[in-house]
Amino acid sequence: MSKNYKILSCLLCDFAVKGQGHKDILIGIYANVMVVSTLPAMMPLAVWVQLQPVGLKDVKMKIEIIDPHNKSIARIEGELILNENNIVGLPFQIPIVKFVEEGKYKIELEINSSKETIKEFSVIKMKDEEDQFMKV
Repeated sequence: MSKNYKILSCLLCDFAVKGQGHKDILIGIYANVMVVSTLPAMMPLAVWVQLQPVGLKDVKMKIEIIDPHNKSIARIEGELILNENNIVGLPFQIPIVKFVEEGKYKIELEINSSKETIKEFSVIKMKDEEDQFMKV
């Protein structure tokens, strides 16, 4: 089955929402590493996906965060109606995600039963000396 969309970008952040004037608001953008002070770590998290539909209009979407053991630890899903062929930014806010260990995590996107990994990131615990540096 060929995809009728193209992923242009995927960002992981603390908060993402649609703003006024076709702008998206992203706060606390992570690179490919998330540093936490303690484990387990519970935090709100957002995934922002920029995609270009190609003749795609009615969409069933699901975003999942997958842990190092290939287990889903967070999921958000819904249905959208897209303006065909227009590039769109989609913020997905997840109220609480619980990271229980360090390791490689991934973000999977499913659109109309077509599933793929769109981002990988690592979670690492801050070392004690780094923690002391951050408190100064």
